[in-house]
Amino acid sequence: MPSQPAPVRRPLMASAVVVLLAALSGCGLGGPQEPPRDESGAVTEAASAGAYAIKVGDCLNNPRAERLTEVEFVPCDQPHELEAFAASNLPDGDYPGDEEVAAKAEEFCVAEFKAFAGVPYDDSELELIHLNPTEESWSGEQDRELLCLVGAKDAPTTGTLKDSRR
Repeated sequence: MPSQPAPVRRPLMASAVVVLLAALSGCGLGGPQEPPRDESGAVTEAASAGAYAIKVGDCLNNPRAERLTEVEFVPCDQPHELEAFAASNLPDGDYPGDEEVAAKAEEFCVAEFKAFAGVPYDDSELELIHLNPTEESWSGEQDRELLCLVGAKDAPTTGTLKDSRR
């Protein structure tokens, strides 16, 4: 069967990678590795914490650095820039390379977007970024996670963007 052309998609807002060198060991960062959470797992107060602590449903401010070790967690009922909405793990094996990892992250995040926001990404006014392993975090920390984040283009949001149809 002939291959079908890939659909043209508007570019993602940014593509970020996560290298979490000291986050698991607790040394060198000076802050806690987990933000304060309630019994349900929701963040209860703004705090900087290790980037490995990001969970689907967490709200964050500005984790757009090329290499992250810490991020600013914010309760979702307060203004925030991004919300983690989907996560998946790549299979074990040799590191597939930066371009392939980024392509898999983009494919996964765009595919998950409609179920989260209620509209396809191409029809949305929202923006995506993804956090994904690098060769260093893949081998050093056994990092396989692809993490999808969504936010409004120019202003913080309050509350979840789930089912926002934006």
